[in-house]
Amino acid sequence: MPLLLLWERSESAERADLQELVRKWEPGSMKRIAELLARFDTLSGSLDIIHEYLEKARHIARSLPVSHGRAGLVGLTEYLAHQTDALGVGA
Repeated sequence: MPLLLLWERSESAERADLQELVRKWEPGSMKRIAELLARFDTLSGSLDIIHEYLEKARHIARSLPVSHGRAGLVGLTEYLAHQTDALGVGA
């Protein structure tokens, strides 16, 4: 998802750079890609999108009849939200 956001947020020059980095992948390519990801704040944007989807899923799960399955689904969305928040730690 961060690469998709980078593509969406960047200008044509950065897109061309990204295409070239992927097309001619080398060990040093990741450093430049990481710089672009940071410059366009794609981690934060990705986390926001993930949380939006999790909230939608939680809302739908809560509309189901009360059951162990429903509780499991709601619990899963909460677990995934916690794991998503951990992605931003140390970033």
